[in-house]
Amino acid sequence: MIDNFAPLIDIAVNLSDKAFAKDLESVIERALDAGVSTLIVTGTDIPESEQALQLANKYADIYSTAGIHPHYAKDAPANYLNTLKDLLKEPKVRAVGETGLDFNRNFSAPEQQIKIFEQQLELACETGMPLLMHQRDAHPRFREMVETITVQADEEGRYTANSMYRAWQGWSFANKKKPSPWLTFLVLRMVKRLHNQNNQ
Repeated sequence: MIDNFAPLIDIAVNLSDKAFAKDLESVIERALDAGVSTLIVTGTDIPESEQALQLANKYADIYSTAGIHPHYAKDAPANYLNTLKDLLKEPKVRAVGETGLDFNRNFSAPEQQIKIFEQQLELACETGMPLLMHQRDAHPRFREMVETITVQADEEGRYTANSMYRAWQGWSFANKKKPSPWLTFLVLRMVKRLHNQNNQ
């Protein structure tokens, strides 16, 4: 463990991906040894959200999210919102997401992405949960949707819309490519809640 540094929280780690199947435990151990105090495993569809929770329940320092990534909006089951609501009741699930808009690849049609994203924005407001959001090549529509729903919810006293953390995908820099407009946002309230819990 690195001393004299504030705790590090990896807010979006895809540990449920099959790429980690052979050395998952060593990956987690190396992260903790490197000073990462908390890992938040990302859910990108219903099966992966359930897998992320299973993984979180196995390790004290791991939490998860539950949501539908824009790539998989077209595959969202008809009852997916009820499933997400159930997952969000689990103590180890700390955010709605990963959700958002990705108009770069359009694995799902923009109209499908917008519908699923809007429903998950409403879900976050309804439950009071933080949001883990993804945006690529869709900034104007993304910003419009986020501002509309969060300002409305803030006025109604359902949600605070002013706390966000911005992160760029690391691989864009590691591969020496031009930085991608692919952004991830996380409401800071989740990070603060985790930090406070870890220090109780």
